[in-house]
Amino acid sequence: MGKRKVSALNLWNWAFHSKISRKISTVFFGFLLLSVILTYFSYRYVSKEYVLSNMEQHSRQTLTSIRSNIVEMVENTNNSYSLLLKSGISDLTKLPLKPTDRKFYDNYLFTIIDSYNHLDSIYIMNLKGQLYGVDKFGIKTPVIHSVTEAPWYQSVMNAKGSCILSLHAGNIFLPDYSEDFLSAIRVINDLETQKPIGFSIMNIPTRSINQIFEHVFQPSDIEITLYDASGEIISTYGSTKEGENHHNISPFIGPASAYYSASGKNSLSAGIYIPEYQWKLTATFPLKYESTLSTSLLQISFWIFFINMVLMLICVIVIAKSIQTPVSQMIQAMGRAENGNFEPVAVRHPNSELGLLEIHYNHLIERLQFLMERLVQEQKLKRKTELRALQEQMKPHFLYNTLDTIGYIVLTGDTNQAYDAITALGSFYRQSLSKGKQFITLEQELQIIKDYTSLLSLRYEDLFTVNYDVDETLYQHEIIKLLLQPLVENSVYHGIKPLGEPGTILISVKRQETLICLTVTDNGVGMDEHLLQSLRSLSPSPRDSFGLVGTIERVHISYPEKGAVELLSQKGKGTSVIIKIPF
Repeated sequence: MGKRKVSALNLWNWAFHSKISRKISTVFFGFLLLSVILTYFSYRYVSKEYVLSNMEQHSRQTLTSIRSNIVEMVENTNNSYSLLLKSGISDLTKLPLKPTDRKFYDNYLFTIIDSYNHLDSIYIMNLKGQLYGVDKFGIKTPVIHSVTEAPWYQSVMNAKGSCILSLHAGNIFLPDYSEDFLSAIRVINDLETQKPIGFSIMNIPTRSINQIFEHVFQPSDIEITLYDASGEIISTYGSTKEGENHHNISPFIGPASAYYSASGKNSLSAGIYIPEYQWKLTATFPLKYESTLSTSLLQISFWIFFINMVLMLICVIVIAKSIQTPVSQMIQAMGRAENGNFEPVAVRHPNSELGLLEIHYNHLIERLQFLMERLVQEQKLKRKTELRALQEQMKPHFLYNTLDTIGYIVLTGDTNQAYDAITALGSFYRQSLSKGKQFITLEQELQIIKDYTSLLSLRYEDLFTVNYDVDETLYQHEIIKLLLQPLVENSVYHGIKPLGEPGTILISVKRQETLICLTVTDNGVGMDEHLLQSLRSLSPSPRDSFGLVGTIERVHISYPEKGAVELLSQKGKGTSVIIKIPF
């Protein structure tokens, strides 16, 4: 195990911690290999989806065609009833017949069967259960003594002349027939009284249905099953045994889902609903024909990628060599520069990137410190810009809330209070904008706080009281704009408001030798030690107020040498924020 680990480490060092040409070749080879693998699996997935999509479309079209042919066959059977009417079918219910009449009707009914080659037999049964008919394979023997014993009797009577379909004629015959059949049954009414006098039974062998299947499906491994409204199998075709492969999807087919399909490992099972008779037609389609084509295309794609990979690897080796040589020379020159020998590097190809690197090599050392200082200034400027943008984002939200409050005051009719509110709002924004200045006097900052708290009082009324303890000699001293306002806002929303009762905010400004101490204290809910540590490390959770964290960062940026922020808080007793800036 240890030897394998050492071998793997040596291989890694050989590939990535050695010559640049070897590293580039290894990286490119790895990416190309990964690309081939991902392409292979992507192609397999896309190919499978494409095949399934085409097969599903094909199965829908095929099953729709079969459904149309079955409906047409049944409708033709139903239409052949008109030929029976022309033959005087009512006479066939008056049994027994004379020999001459029987011969006539036998010939006529066989003519109808020959005209509709999907029929095998036609039977006429009167209300007494007496049967007359013609059959290509011998007359069937009834097992009922009265027509009312037939399971389809009431359904046919309720159909009022329409045809109903029943497998094996509802099993009213002895089961000595050699082939399954589907029976189209309808009532025969007297032409004069229009009262029922008997029933016509036209039998369609399942062989005729299978001929429809055979006409559409050529491969022998296609499996198809036709179910009646009760779920009984009418006909099966192909290698399936009693529709065993289709029972899985049959329950999902019905009026609400006229078509349903489910894919397997090597096949697609699909089904379609036949609303005219409430039948279900299901089939299984193999996918092996399409997979052969997909495999061929995959092999071609693989060889194309393999050839491209070899060519790219050769190109990478050539490019790596062209880079490695001048870089090695540059490394040697840098080594000499470490010993104080700042010799210029010979420029071989001044128009290339490496040539430009060689040209500017002599200016690198003298410009390095300048670029580093400029980078630091840019980062500070970027941070100040970000803080300013975040600071400005707070204002529209406050403006919207204040305008809503003023609107409510106007609606109540208190014009004096509305005027005072508008005046305070104008003063707040006039002082906040301060003509774009970043530093304002302490007096202006305090006026911003007074306007801000006055506007907040419109919304929260007696929620808080603000007291001031300010050294008036410091009024004209300039500080960064909006230094205290975020702290007051933090005290209101995160300190006093969660308290649920009126609170007090104390703003204190005092001079301590060469420093000015600005303190904002509230008697709100306070903070626990975990939150205090989070704020002190400038990594608060997303729910914490930006105002306090932003103020701390602004103090550190604006007063990098003597600026400091101290946080004092105790859960349930309040919070104090002390800012110290140079005088």
